[in-house]
Amino acid sequence: THGTYKKIDTNGDGRINADYMTHTAWAGQYQVYATNPPLQYGLNMNASWKGIDFNILFQGSSLFTIYTAPNDAWGYGRYPTLFDKFLDRWHTADPKADPYDPATEWISGRYPALKTSQANTSDQLVTDLWRFDATYLRIKSLELGYTLPANITKMVRIENVRIFLNCFNLYTFCASKDAKGLDPEREEGAYTADLTYPLLRSFNFGLNINF
Repeated sequence: THGTYKKIDTNGDGRINADYMTHTAWAGQYQVYATNPPLQYGLNMNASWKGIDFNILFQGSSLFTIYTAPNDAWGYGRYPTLFDKFLDRWHTADPKADPYDPATEWISGRYPALKTSQANTSDQLVTDLWRFDATYLRIKSLELGYTLPANITKMVRIENVRIFLNCFNLYTFCASKDAKGLDPEREEGAYTADLTYPLLRSFNFGLNINF
């Protein structure tokens, strides 16, 4: 059927079943779930010079994968919107054409053709299309500040004045392009880490005055 992926019987047992639900590349090398990744890392750096202060925090994890549920990716009326990447799928050149007619012209895509249900199809098997390397490094926070010289603040009887700009979740570097747009830090859970509200990036401007 057009738009349905073909699974290969790699071990020659004549069956395509749950034994084929993860790519062999992950075997023995990756933890195939996002709960408590086996390798977690972080780096905090700060510096100051002539009243200017800077702080940056990196955080990330590796040696684990994240799963995008193939049936949830299309919504099925439960989600108000879909990510643009899931629109790259097999579809008929003519939207009104019969998808079961062998003569129907198809346009290829990365993801399987949209169906009313994934049940009893090979599309629901967990292959490397749906489970991918979730290695990431995130700029968790960054702050830049400036403290006014004491000889200026003392003139107005203020102990110190500090102006600062900070941001959170500034950018996430991912090993796989499939991890872009999701939150690899989030546990897969019932709806996977890829079908939740995108991670928010926030910016704050502040002023600290001490008398």
